[in-house]
Amino acid sequence: MVAKFVRRVLENRNSSNKDDRTLIIAILLFSILANFVFISFKTETFVTVRPILIVFTIIQIITLLFAFWNILQPGRIIFPIGGFIVITLLLLIGGIHDDAIGGYYLLLIFSTLLLGRKGLRIFAILNTTTIIVIGFLETSGKIVTRFGSLTEPSMIFTSAFFMIASSLTLYFFITRLTRMIEIARKNEQEQIEANRELKELQAVLEQRVKDRTAELRALFASMQDLVIVYNEEGCYLKILSASSNLLLALPEDFVGKNIHEFFPKEDADRFVLHIQNVLQTQKTIPIEYSIEINQRKVYFDASVSPLNDNSVIWVARDITDRKLMEEASHFIGTHDILTKLYNRTFFEEELSRLENSRLFPVSVLMIDVDGLKIINDNQGHSAGDEILRRTGNVLLKSFRTEDMVARIGGDEFVVVLPKTDEKAAESALERIDHFLELDNKNNSNELKISVGIATCYEQGTFTATVKQADDRMYQNKRSKRGF
Repeated sequence: MVAKFVRRVLENRNSSNKDDRTLIIAILLFSILANFVFISFKTETFVTVRPILIVFTIIQIITLLFAFWNILQPGRIIFPIGGFIVITLLLLIGGIHDDAIGGYYLLLIFSTLLLGRKGLRIFAILNTTTIIVIGFLETSGKIVTRFGSLTEPSMIFTSAFFMIASSLTLYFFITRLTRMIEIARKNEQEQIEANRELKELQAVLEQRVKDRTAELRALFASMQDLVIVYNEEGCYLKILSASSNLLLALPEDFVGKNIHEFFPKEDADRFVLHIQNVLQTQKTIPIEYSIEINQRKVYFDASVSPLNDNSVIWVARDITDRKLMEEASHFIGTHDILTKLYNRTFFEEELSRLENSRLFPVSVLMIDVDGLKIINDNQGHSAGDEILRRTGNVLLKSFRTEDMVARIGGDEFVVVLPKTDEKAAESALERIDHFLELDNKNNSNELKISVGIATCYEQGTFTATVKQADDRMYQNKRSKRGF
């Protein structure tokens, strides 16, 4: 049994904290010092209990060594029990008096500190019972103490009453203090738990922010849009761009400057007016524009939205490739691939437009290449294609940019001259002859053409005018020998 007790004591070696160890060492040192003082007293009472005090002191010294080794349980148990035994012996020898009973009160405090409320309850009952038993034994004459007849029943009951009252007071005080400590510890634990959860939440949020920031950075790195913040006067507040190819200068060179410092006045005025329109309506308004960057024309499709009362966010996307594709598609749809002139589809659309225009008089020249079949048969279609390309070049050089020159068939061409009467159209033949002569000087195959001219002076007769020019062209062709 003793071995089991020793094993349990050793197992609880590190169960107490630093404050408990300090308290037990302090109480043991105080008790050992007091015992040495009491042992030195020469009075009859202390001489009688001296052997007991010596034994108790030795036990306390051994217990103190356990406390230094951080084995605290012996000190918790031995000190209150030994103290109770010593004080009880003093009462048996000296009788019921205030000094002796004061030891019980001190014992209550120490047992509470060492064993808690359980120790307080146990030793309060033991102390009260011992006082009553010793007192009645003394008053009944069964034992003879130092005070003897001076002990009365009233003193016994008074001492017991004060012991019970002190015990209850100390018990409720300790209970209340324990509850306060438990509440404080609970609050502290809850605060620690809350702080831990807050730290975990903060770590999660920080990680989410990092992840989101990384996503936004990756998104921005892959985004080709140009983001600009303008104020109502067209000053650059912020500018972001993943590609420097979309900017006329470095981003930091824009901030604080006005849009007029980077664009021609006409374009800058248009942009500022658009910004002010967005701020006035508080609506997102799209805009398309083009600027020249590094000697390359760049097209933008922008969405301009109100950011607050006096600034907008301008998000522009490079649509140059799309524009070039649209232009190429439009060019293919309206032009002849071989000669780069307008095709028959465009010519017919132009006829419908001119029918309802105010560009009259309109002159039409119908042109046909002479001898193209003979060249194709004798020299191959590549030689014939070259003749057609030369015809297109001659016609383009002979007329104005506002005049329409088109290839409408295999070897058929047409020229439409808005606001040109028949006399002016006749003079255009001289320019054709001039450039035709220049072209033939540099080529072995002679280029010959037949031309018919007609003029339309009013709406509703344009189709007839085209037919008249076509008839005249064939008359000109038939008038030539060999054709």
